[in-house]
Amino acid sequence: MPDFHFLRPEWFVALIPLIIAVFIQRRQSKLSGQWKNIVSPALQPYMLKHQGQQSASPVLKYIFVIAALLAIIALSGPSWKKQPSQVFKSQSGLIIALDLSLSMSAQDVQPSRLQRAKYKILDILDQNLGSNIALVA
Repeated sequence: MPDFHFLRPEWFVALIPLIIAVFIQRRQSKLSGQWKNIVSPALQPYMLKHQGQQSASPVLKYIFVIAALLAIIALSGPSWKKQPSQVFKSQSGLIIALDLSLSMSAQDVQPSRLQRAKYKILDILDQNLGSNIALVA
């Protein structure tokens, strides 16, 4: 399970409005029931409008909350496989300037300076596979 992660974790911010909506709905349902204790039972049909308006059943409310929670989790993109990210790939390049004047053919070092420069350039190319490299001669 160490490979489990979310591709778009910013969707979990949507949990905040869902929690606020559940809190407000529960508070309203508690407050609406308090008038039954205050108003006389004989006057309740005339004073309270609860008889004509049926609120959604609690089962439907729970189904809505669970569906919203599952939708938020699905939108956040749960995944067990890491995908390569192109965001952090370095786009920097390397420019190699090579002197091809007659001084590079001097035999003061073995092999010549030019041959040593070629070997060095080949080493750099082997180390930086897939990078942007330019040669200016």
